[in-house]
Amino acid sequence: MKIDLHVHTNRSFDGRASLEALSARAALIGLEGLCISDHNLCSLMEPLRRDGVMLYPCTEVSTTRGHITGLFLEAPLDYPALIANGLPTPEDAIAEIHRCGGAAVLAHPFASGDPGWEDAAKLADGAEAVNARADMKNPSANRQAADFAALHALAAIGGSDAHSVKELGNAYTVFPDTCQRDYMPSLRAAIKARAVSPVSVAETTWRSKGASQFAAAMRSRSAKRIGKGVLYLGYCTWRDLRNYK
Repeated sequence: MKIDLHVHTNRSFDGRASLEALSARAALIGLEGLCISDHNLCSLMEPLRRDGVMLYPCTEVSTTRGHITGLFLEAPLDYPALIANGLPTPEDAIAEIHRCGGAAVLAHPFASGDPGWEDAAKLADGAEAVNARADMKNPSANRQAADFAALHALAAIGGSDAHSVKELGNAYTVFPDTCQRDYMPSLRAAIKARAVSPVSVAETTWRSKGASQFAAAMRSRSAKRIGKGVLYLGYCTWRDLRNYK
């Protein structure tokens, strides 16, 4: 059973795809489920089946050290309380995810180097060993994350971190056939038992990353940010052309 455990809709500040477009694309490429992990939002309140694909209530929490995804949530996170004093610590974010019935996963933990995840690893359920965007800034990010997951006995997770339909399924997680895809406790149990495995299909292009940042700039309606977004999109396009073989 193939589930992309890290997907953004256009409800995220940098997302560019509707829920309808994502489910249609997932059905086309053979994914059986998507974790809707919008930034600091719980876009779905309960599991939803669309186009034969299960869409699961999840979220991606910004913390003082990086991002943590809350997967297969039974209830939405209390974000107002969580961010009342600024960004939460990873430990506080994990506690809130667990309170809401979810599995807590360190998202692209080494994408920007090593922020120090050892304390969080004692509480988390998994780490993204394969994230289709993680290796852009740090070419060793996924390898480091896989090693970290093994060292700390965490489930190794795969997710595309898609911000558009074209990125969907660039990475995903395989769950055992014994899991019931419409019964979230069985999926959480598989993560906690480390009975899942990540799959890498393709790395996200730099241009896709630039496009998501440009979308965020456009939503800001700030001329300065829009200008920077245009420049960054041009830079990302150049990066792809430079590496073209």
